[in-house]
Amino acid sequence: MPAQPPLAQGTTAAQLALEAAIRAADEAKAEAATAAQTAATDAAAVTTAEAAATASRATRDHLRTEFNDEISRLYRGPSYNDLRQFAPDTSVRKSSELAGKLKSAEEQVTADEAALVAARGKALLSAAASKAAEDRRVAADAKVELLRAEVGRRPAPPVVVTATPFTLCLAAAPAGSRMGLSPAQSANAATIVAVGRRLGVPEKGLVVAIATAMQESSLRNLANVAYPESLSMANQGVGYDHDSLGLFQQRPATGWGTPGEVMTPEYAAEKFYRSLLKVPGWQDLPVTVAAQSVQRSAFPDAYARHEAAAAQLVAGLAGIECATGAWVAPVGASITSGYMQPGRPDHHGVDLGAARGTQIRSAAAGVVRTAACDATQGGRDYGCDTDGSVAVTGCGWYVDVEHADGVITRYCHMLRRPEVTVGDQVAAGQVLGQVGTSGNSSGPHLHFEVHLGGGRDNASTTDPVGWMRGHGVPLN
Repeated sequence: MPAQPPLAQGTTAAQLALEAAIRAADEAKAEAATAAQTAATDAAAVTTAEAAATASRATRDHLRTEFNDEISRLYRGPSYNDLRQFAPDTSVRKSSELAGKLKSAEEQVTADEAALVAARGKALLSAAASKAAEDRRVAADAKVELLRAEVGRRPAPPVVVTATPFTLCLAAAPAGSRMGLSPAQSANAATIVAVGRRLGVPEKGLVVAIATAMQESSLRNLANVAYPESLSMANQGVGYDHDSLGLFQQRPATGWGTPGEVMTPEYAAEKFYRSLLKVPGWQDLPVTVAAQSVQRSAFPDAYARHEAAAAQLVAGLAGIECATGAWVAPVGASITSGYMQPGRPDHHGVDLGAARGTQIRSAAAGVVRTAACDATQGGRDYGCDTDGSVAVTGCGWYVDVEHADGVITRYCHMLRRPEVTVGDQVAAGQVLGQVGTSGNSSGPHLHFEVHLGGGRDNASTTDPVGWMRGHGVPLN
């Protein structure tokens, strides 16, 4: 059930304008569809009128020929006015009948041709109206795209959170595992609770938020094919409900934020809480009613089934602080070359076959220790602003991030200079750069390494697949 736009204060003018534009675009689309149907109906009426006029002309022409033949055969040239003088009564009667039928046929032709002219005029008008309605629809859609781009250009609002990320997030795992949750789900729950505590939300609000996320996403940060860019963001699966994203299935198109914001658990949780806090008397409402007041779901009673589990999970997370989430996949792509395979025993990471330009994200919160180019060829600097090759050595543009407990992750073969510098504090899922093929590389991909014990040499590496799987994030 996709969340509807929040009713909280703080919604920007651009977001309000976007919501209004989307409603106008929907109306324009309906109007264009109706106008197109009318135009099609009127065009079909022209075809019917043309057929009727053609048929009546054929009838008239047939009667005219029959009448003239009768006159010629019986009277050999006398005019119709002299008919009675030259013809027997029976012949006069037959010819008079033909004359009457011919007159009626002429009148029918006149009526059908007038109807055809009217039908053609009506069809021209409805076609023009359909074209105008379609133009309005195109203009309305264009306005939506412009406003969506304007909203998307807004920087994500800062979410200041204390506590050491990752390590404390993992402390949530026991509480979640007892309830059958994965480490990633447990970390997401801890993030939701931590954001609520930072905002001073009472415990009931934490239960409302957890119950909502349980119903909407099963506590998973879901991408959506409606926003292809979300597939390369940190996620724990793909959803297909409209254009909904993230833990709370919030819709960027209806004012919840950009796809990048909604896919950030801290942002999504804060957005949910701020909307909940605006609901009058929310603390006195049943959990499912409070949740529905924010989400406005098509299934308003669905949240009730999660109330007991949500309360248990919030209680289990007592004393745990978590801010920036646990481990996330650096890109969403398949593994094209594994760790220290028999054919590549010196391959101390995994290659993820993402397309050129795909955003590379930090696998966990930490500090940037290296952001540099190390491509060389023949002992000379090769440079990283051009594609590398198998004849080049080094990672090309690459980044090292140090996380808690001396864990270091490495991201190689970036397209251009990294978007972070040494000393930067980064959050889980923060963009470090883009996939490229600089350095020792035969094509665009991300070479991803995990080092333990604070080391950065080959001896300190571990298989990233097993490491990430153990932290709730399968690499595939």
